[in-house]
Amino acid sequence: MLQLPSALRAEFEACLQHAGIPKPAHAAYTKWLRYYLDFCQKYYVPHAQQASLPRFLHKLQEKQQTQAQQPQASHAVSRYHELVRVRDSHSGVPSRTNDAPVWSKYLNSPGCRRLRPAHRPHFGLSSAL
Repeated sequence: MLQLPSALRAEFEACLQHAGIPKPAHAAYTKWLRYYLDFCQKYYVPHAQQASLPRFLHKLQEKQQTQAQQPQASHAVSRYHELVRVRDSHSGVPSRTNDAPVWSKYLNSPGCRRLRPAHRPHFGLSSAL
């Protein structure tokens, strides 16, 4: 599973705080973002596009995530897409391409590493999450 770069983690935390997400839920939201970005990288899905969310949610259903977990995962990814949209609107340079999403420079950097790279058959999700 991807380890989030510190810059992305900090911006996502700020986004969650601004959105009024309670602090105790931030860890779970960050976990869902990590799963989502890992999913996008593994399946070559453009993570800066909202159209990728249904595919991710479908994968969560396949992995038997609970009905309670799926809405939280969806909300976490929606917060990420909002962060991308705001960053794009401030920079004036859209980053919603398949090849160069907004965080590609971070996600491909040495600071963003995979955990347990050899163990990926279950997409890193467990029903205990």
